[in-house]
Amino acid sequence: MNTENTDKFFLALGGFAGFGTTFFAALSAGGDDVPNALLKSAVGMIVGTLLVKMLLSVAHSAFREASLEKKSLKKPSAEGTQKPETSTAATPSASPSVTQISSPPSRQEQASAPSVDTSAPSTSPVAAAPAVPATARPRPVKPVRNARVS
Repeated sequence: MNTENTDKFFLALGGFAGFGTTFFAALSAGGDDVPNALLKSAVGMIVGTLLVKMLLSVAHSAFREASLEKKSLKKPSAEGTQKPETSTAATPSASPSVTQISSPPSRQEQASAPSVDTSAPSTSPVAAAPAVPATARPRPVKPVRNARVS
């Protein structure tokens, strides 16, 4: 299906709906003044067309995004059944909120890793903040019954 022809159809339909709605609203509110109702209807036709055009642009972008996401999910890896490598560093293609998780280092890697001196006090504000577990939530406050305010 040609999307250009369907876009033209919906734009014309939106213009017609805007014209008709504004024409009948102007006639019912203004009485027998037909030239004034036609002038208002012309403006209503332009407004109706612009509203449909904005709706179509939102719909096209949503369809385009969904088709790109669908294509990226269906795309098989070139290596076949080989697992992709994971690292703790964010890759440029990954979004900023997504981090990749790697497996824990082996004992050989831990033994060869340089040791960090933790005896010196840290001046980082992050290190000075108390550790709060991720599952910690503030306790709800229970309402006080029969409390009198004086």
